[in-house]
Amino acid sequence: SLNILFNLAQVKNYALIQEMTLCLVQYFRFMFRSNLTFVSLREELQHVRNYIRIQELRFPNSLTCAIDAPDFLENMPIPPLVIQTFLENSIKHSVTLEEPVHISVTIDLMENGLAPYIEIIIRDTGKGFSEEVLAEIRSGNRVVDEQGDHIGIWNVRKRLQLLYGEHADISCYNGFPSGA
Repeated sequence: SLNILFNLAQVKNYALIQEMTLCLVQYFRFMFRSNLTFVSLREELQHVRNYIRIQELRFPNSLTCAIDAPDFLENMPIPPLVIQTFLENSIKHSVTLEEPVHISVTIDLMENGLAPYIEIIIRDTGKGFSEEVLAEIRSGNRVVDEQGDHIGIWNVRKRLQLLYGEHADISCYNGFPSGA
């Protein structure tokens, strides 16, 4: 982000410098208060939109994102950074300057006959998970590879287990023909 700001200053693009600076201020404000157990879905989605905008500035013409959530869920309490963690994972592992990636977030209220629940689906059009990574995630393990220890999904799973026990679940799989 600082490199982007530096480059924007070199070309005197003051409007984008201002936008990026405001995005970073909002990002850090949310992050510094994320020790909260819950935030409203509205707050989480505001943070996610802000995070995506920072990434769009970082990867111009390489990243798009659509978020679809019904207004009646906006006050629903959710753990902070759950959605952003998956978006960060998608961006880190699928966005390149060669091939544009689209990320979609769909949130809805579902019913299974017993109790209503919130379903959050995050999809990307990237290359998808390797079979090894999928196996590790599905078994509940932390993913460790040549680039280090990847704990984002593992962390979210553990937080959801602590907060909701068996009433929360994460499923990871590859899309067709590609994506995760």
